[in-house]
Formats: sequence, structure tokens, C-alpha cells
Amino acid sequence: MKITDGLHVITHQVVKPTLTTKPESVNHLFIADCSGSMYGLIDQVVADVKAKLRTLKKGDSVSLAWFSGKGEYRWVLKGFKIAGDFGPVDTALDDFRARGLTCFSEVLTEAVAVVDDLKGFKGPFALCFLTDGYPTVSPAEKEAAATIAALRSLGKHVASSLFVGYGPYYNKATLTQMAAEVGGTVIHAQKFQDFPPEYGLFMERSRTAVPMAELNIDVDSGEVLAIVTVDGGAVSTHTFEKLRTGISVKVPENVKEVVLITTSPGKRESKVVGEVGDRFLYAAALVLSQQARADLALEVLGHLRDKMAIDLLANAFTNAEYGTAEHVILGAVRDEKKRRIGGPAPKKYLPKKNAFCLLDLVDALVDDPDAAFLPKHDAFDYRRIGPPTKVRDGYPKFVPLSDDIRTPFADLTFHDSILNLSVRTKIDGHIVLPDSVPADRSKAESKDNTIKRPSTLGPQHATFQWRNYALVRGGARNLDSIPVVLGKPSFAACVVEGLIPKGTTFFPGNVYVLDLTKLPVMNRAMAETCATDPGDVARLVVDELFAEGELKAAKARFEKAFPKAGRTFDKRTPEETAFLAACGIRPDGSYGPPVDEGATTDYFMAPSLELKVKGCSSLPSVADVEKNIAAGKPLTFAQAFVANGLYLIDTVSPFNAAGFEGYIDSVKRDLKVTRRKLQRTKFAVLLGKRWFDGWISREGCKATHPNVFAPGAKSFKVAKQLDAEVSFVLGEEKVEF
Repeated sequence: MKITDGLHVITHQVVKPTLTTKPESVNHLFIADCSGSMYGLIDQVVADVKAKLRTLKKGDSVSLAWFSGKGEYRWVLKGFKIAGDFGPVDTALDDFRARGLTCFSEVLTEAVAVVDDLKGFKGPFALCFLTDGYPTVSPAEKEAAATIAALRSLGKHVASSLFVGYGPYYNKATLTQMAAEVGGTVIHAQKFQDFPPEYGLFMERSRTAVPMAELNIDVDSGEVLAIVTVDGGAVSTHTFEKLRTGISVKVPENVKEVVLITTSPGKRESKVVGEVGDRFLYAAALVLSQQARADLALEVLGHLRDKMAIDLLANAFTNAEYGTAEHVILGAVRDEKKRRIGGPAPKKYLPKKNAFCLLDLVDALVDDPDAAFLPKHDAFDYRRIGPPTKVRDGYPKFVPLSDDIRTPFADLTFHDSILNLSVRTKIDGHIVLPDSVPADRSKAESKDNTIKRPSTLGPQHATFQWRNYALVRGGARNLDSIPVVLGKPSFAACVVEGLIPKGTTFFPGNVYVLDLTKLPVMNRAMAETCATDPGDVARLVVDELFAEGELKAAKARFEKAFPKAGRTFDKRTPEETAFLAACGIRPDGSYGPPVDEGATTDYFMAPSLELKVKGCSSLPSVADVEKNIAAGKPLTFAQAFVANGLYLIDTVSPFNAAGFEGYIDSVKRDLKVTRRKLQRTKFAVLLGKRWFDGWISREGCKATHPNVFAPGAKSFKVAKQLDAEVSFVLGEEKVEF
């Protein structure tokens, strides 16, 4: 079937005897990721696997293994025959505990040995591999090669296989490649609750599994993109070897049709219509999506005119979003009733590029003065994004003033290079001050090293803490829902977009729980418009430096002109200041005791984009800049941004504290706008897989913003450069948790 001139879906009829006997028993291999990121989930994994294994038939065998980091794996059960007593199975599964990092190759290599030990067992082998991450072993190339080698050996024995990517951070491309090596099926499970039903279906299918057989297919010239089989609603991909006269592929012996996705038509291309034709096309769309060829998958779905599937896939950028779309497509493979739900799409249909997304919602909430979120609300199910921390022993416990904390969305924070978006929150509360504290905690406790609480300080001291809550981590949505209060316009927008049920009445101050699972992180319009001209991006980077330099200069001049403004400790006696500092109270009145960071339980590699300005890795102190200006010395490029800020402040000359604070707030607002624009560009590049106009290569990319200081440099001299050279560095960054 022709989809476009360069995309064809061909069904190849297999002419060979069909097996009529079904295996009496199945040998199940279950391998589960027990890396640190599975902490809090592994008990549920164990409980569900225990329940599912009880559905196995007498005579089946089960082998169980867990894995985490390098050298950390164990086959806890090998070839246990099901006979009614599941005690040994339960005992073995109880060994599944979250620990370490992630290594695939070792447990899969051992799986080959397990299968070899069980070669006397009757029936086929069925493999289930579950992971929420990807290999964190160095060197990565060696680990990948070892994993593929193990799977190729397993492929000689495994008749059916299921690879489950759980959560937002697994390596989708790696898992798809692994599945293809053994003719397996890949599924996404955003929540663990999505997995058990799929595992149950897989166990049922494994009962009809048959050995793999080599098949030679004669094809015309052109590239074969994928080879697919459909069996009982399971879509499997297969690796193949290119031959002089065609290709060789291993497929199950009972397969009657093999689906080829190619760039050229077959020798006898004809239109396959009806349910069979649709099933093959949906299977082709699924595989193309899994292989990161969403543009081709959309061509197939456009041919099928399935509006829901097109809408979901067109605005998919993260694993979770692709997983949702692929779940709908897989449902259409399995069930004719799940195709074209709501009616067919118009011909050549594509959804609106500017579909409402999470970044649009954040912008709406930032612009709504009445909007706030509630981090202590029962409906706020937050996922920690870093290693665990614990307040160091000896410091007081912070007690929040109330659980009804409502914080505005005005204070957003972004990561410099990876796609982290957080809300900075002020939480009011108190600590109970001890009667005495060590003056120097590095020294042994003694009378000479003890500070008694001044009589002017009561036992309870009001303070506050800063907390960052991530809405997006590593480009993926970090929350499924968020409790908020809203203004009327943003409430109406949330109802229209389906985040709040229709018919809900608006009340000022009422708490509404927004369902964020309905939103893509970004939309195609952002991907197509934000990352365009590298010169425009370079200009934004320079604007950010100007604003940072101006803000730094303004704060320094403000502190110099009004040294007591906004500084809590300036209102304290020296004795009170020393005691509070020893208790962890900062000069601004916030509580910030030292913390001990817990061990890293796992990590993933997040895509990153660094925008580096030559000669400006960081801005210097205002004092150093003022010293050079007074001496008439030329300034470095980085110093010039601070000098420009001083020049602007001297021009404005705010003479009172209120005027100065208003000036600083204005600079902060400008800085926030610039940073939001830069972050959208990074989202477009890293999630939208978009690069900058005119650049083919991803390496050595630079853009210049000329004569940066030409207008305002009359009051100071720049030593070497007036042009800003911005490097665009694409890479990956380790995110630990």
C-alpha cells in the first residue's frame, strides 16, 4: 500500500506449513529493574507479579531475576516448575529491592546461561523485561554492544518477549532496538498500574508462542525501514540482514503475514483494504513512532484518517506523551472499535500547531495575580527530583505555620542547561531555639565553645524556608496534577482546555485540582518558531547578561545606600545574631541549616543545551569592577556588563529606598521575560528536535552579537572585545536522584 512516494507498507505472505500443535508448557523469564529509581514502587511490582504468576498452568516454569548497577544482579529463581506451591516463588520475589544504578548486559548475559541450563525443558521460552531507566555503565558503547550480543543469543531460544518502559526517563530508542533483536513487543507504562494488564495479556499470548524460523524475502530496491509481525494484538519488530537478493529475517514459525515498511513499492503492490489492511497500517504507525519516525507515523495515521491518534502523536515530545499516543494506536491494532473514535478526520488533517500545553498553562498562571498553588495540599503528589537530604544533627526542626500554604507562580526558576522548570515557594514557620548551641560545630563541645540563648530571644522563633517544586524535570512533566486557586480568566481557560470538569462553578479562593496528564509539555508551534535564527538567540543571551549585570550593580548600590533595608540581622544585637546564625538562621531571616545529602540511588542522562559566551563564564563582583574603573584600567568582557549596570544606575539616580526597590523589581521583571524566551528556545531544541536555521552540523556552532558595548561604553573601556561570541553546545547532563 502506497502512503507517500517514499513510504510503502507491504504485506508479505509466508508460504510454509502452519503449526497445528500448541505447546503444553511455557518457560517464563521475568527480569525487573531494581535500580534506586524504583524505590517506592518495587513492593507493588512484587505484589502484582506474585498475583500474575499464580495464573500459570501446572508444568510451566518460572525464572526470576532483578538487576541494578554493574555487578548488582541476581537470578533468585531458575526453572521452578509450577505444581501448586508458590512459596518458593514468593520467597524469591521478596528479594526484589530497590538498590544501585542500571546495567542491562550482565543479567541478560546470565539469562543466556539460564536458558542453556533449562534446554531440557519442554515448551518455548517467554521473556519479560521491565525497566524505568537506561544503562548507566561506562563506557556506554561497550555496555550497548554487550546487551545486543546477549539478546542475539537469547533470540535463538526465546519465542515471545515483552519489553516494558516504565515512567518518563527510560531510553526509548534503546528499548526499541533491544526488542527488535528478539522479535519482541515494546510498551510504555506511565504508571505501574498500566503494566499488570499488559503482562497478563503477554502471558496468555506466550502460551501460543512458537520457535523463530529464518525467512528470506525478495524485495525491490529501496530502504527497508522496519519488519513487523502482528500476533494476537501484539506488534513485534524484527531485526533483519540485508542480502544481495533481498533480506533475511527470523519470525515465529506460525506467522502467515510479515509487514514490511519500505521506501519503495513492492513488485506486486496492490491495495489491502478492510480490517486486515487497517490492522497492518496501525501496526506500521506504532513501530514508526517507536523508532522515532513520528513524521512517517503521522503520514500513515493521516492515510487512516484517525483524528485522535493524529492529535496525540502530533503533539508528543516526551516518553509519556509518545506512550499515550502509542497506547491508543496499539488499541486500534487490537480492536476495530477503537479506530477513528469520534469519526474520521478530514483528508490531510493535522491538529492545530498551537495546542494548549503545559508551558502555556504556566504562562497563564504567572500572569494571573490571583493564581497560587498549594504545596501542602493532600492532592499534591510531588516527585523529588534530587538525592534525599537530611538536616544535620543538632539543628532545630522547622515547623510550617500552616498546611494551607498558597504561593504565587510569579517566582519561576529554570536550569541553565537542562529542561527543569520549578516554582520557588516561601514557607512561613518557626523553630524552637535550644538553650545553648556550639559556637563552632567543628570543635568538641565544651563550656568555652557554647553560646547561651540571649534572654531577649524567646524559645520559639519565627522564620521561613525557601522550597523549589519542579513542574518539569529533564523535559518531562513531574506532576500528574496540581492543586491551585485561580482568578476568573485562568479558571475559564482551564475549563475550556479540560483541566477542570465542565459545569464546575467558580468561587474566588476555592481550590481546584488541575489534571496535567491531559497536556503536552509543549506544542509544535513552539518547536517551529522558537528556535529559528541563531543571531536572535545570541541577542537574548546578551540581553540576559545585561540584565544580570544591572541587577548585580543595583543590589550592591542599594545595600551601600541603605545598609539596613530588608536585612533582619541588622535589627539584632551581636549576641542575638551570633546565636541565631549558629542555629541556622540566615541574615535575611530564612532558616537554612546545613544538610547532609543522601546517597544517589540512580540517575538518567537529560538532554542539555548550553549557551556559552566567550570570556563571560560568570559575572565578577561589583567591588572589583569599581576598583578597575577608578584606576582607569580596561575592563574584561565580563566586567563590562556590571560596569554597564553601574552606568545605568548613575543615570537613573534613585534617591530613596522605595525608588531603588522599584527599580530593582523592574530589572527583575525584564530578566524573567528574557529567561522565559530562552527557555522556550531550549524546549524547542531539546524536545522538539529542532536545530537552528542555516546550521546543518550540531558541533562547533557559534553566533556573534556585534558591538555589544558600543552605545554605553563611553564611561569605561573594554580590554579586548566588543562582540559577544555565543557557543551553542548540545549534549547530555547527568541528573541524579
